[in-house]
Amino acid sequence: MSRILAAAFVVVLGVAAVARAEGPPAPGDCASLSDPYLAEVKNPDAAIAACTRVIQGTGTPRERAIASINRAIAFDAKAGGESFYRANADRDRAAEDLNEAVKLDPKFAFAHYAMGIEEGFGDEALGEFNEAIRLDPNFVLAYDRRGAILEFRDEWERARADFSTAIRLDPQFARSYFGRGVVLRMQGNYDASISDNTEALRLSGEDRRMRSAAANSRGMNYFLKGDLTRAVADFDEALKAEPDGADALALRGLVRLVSGAPNLARPDLTRAVDLAPVITENAVWLEIADRRSHVPGRLAETAKKIDMNTWPAYVIHVLLGDPPPYSILVAANADDPGTKQLQLCQAFAYSGELALLKGAKAEAIEAFTAATKNCGKGSIFSAVAAVELKALAANP
Repeated sequence: MSRILAAAFVVVLGVAAVARAEGPPAPGDCASLSDPYLAEVKNPDAAIAACTRVIQGTGTPRERAIASINRAIAFDAKAGGESFYRANADRDRAAEDLNEAVKLDPKFAFAHYAMGIEEGFGDEALGEFNEAIRLDPNFVLAYDRRGAILEFRDEWERARADFSTAIRLDPQFARSYFGRGVVLRMQGNYDASISDNTEALRLSGEDRRMRSAAANSRGMNYFLKGDLTRAVADFDEALKAEPDGADALALRGLVRLVSGAPNLARPDLTRAVDLAPVITENAVWLEIADRRSHVPGRLAETAKKIDMNTWPAYVIHVLLGDPPPYSILVAANADDPGTKQLQLCQAFAYSGELALLKGAKAEAIEAFTAATKNCGKGSIFSAVAAVELKALAANP
């Protein structure tokens, strides 16, 4: 779960990296730069009209490039979603405008940065951020976003270097402290990660999304350290910032589940499933909490909203009593080595939980021990296995 959440944070928290922009394009003024991550245009049609007037006017290439970037933001705001999930004509218009901005002013670092955001997390995006940094070696946002892509690719040292550069250039930039904190956690440096998460919280101000993400990340560190009380406190903090934060609810529910309080876990996990019904892991943990609490589950109904042909949906098949004729470990196999390692880690942890449900403690110990050996240092499944093994040792 932790790697998935880390990737999710990379996407969602782009909105938190807005402290370096002048604001969304105003209906009557399309001349000032706006960070594409803002995407908070209250009247997209008015903004599009204002920017179109600038683009069609007699301004300089730089002025028209800025207007093209702002019009792209307005088109994406009108489309209502992250630009790199292309689905309709407005999003396509946004992509055309960003391409035009680069053509109008190829040496405009911000245009390449905006184009990189449009491209998402692939090689094209990385190339745009590289070009933005080449053109402006002090471009904080470009280092931060390049670090996010490298983090997404598990290139920890390079990602850490980019976040550190962004922090050196702007010590008040909360988003890069958060990003470096994620990297440090995945490298197993929990105390340093806690320090960066704490700094991100301090600098987040009124940014609720940043506060929630930084508190979640710090809570994951405490979970991995075995400090469940502090972990829950941080997830509480995250939920104060965003009461409907599905990640915080799922994480708090999971900590409560493995700490022996399934009845306390069930409301959190139920709410997490309601908020994000397609997240397979949350559905599995809720079913386990229901069974440990000896109450009827809702997994059969929840499964209708999940892609049951992808990992880890096989675990749901097992829980529902209709598994294909092979083991969880076989189902977790994959051609890509990184994917295989991640899925095997999860498979061992889930096997341990399934063993506990049927009272097979020796089998559970074997599975959880294997999980601790196969899961990465920053994996929440590693934390689950460690807590469960400690409980089994205390209650043989």
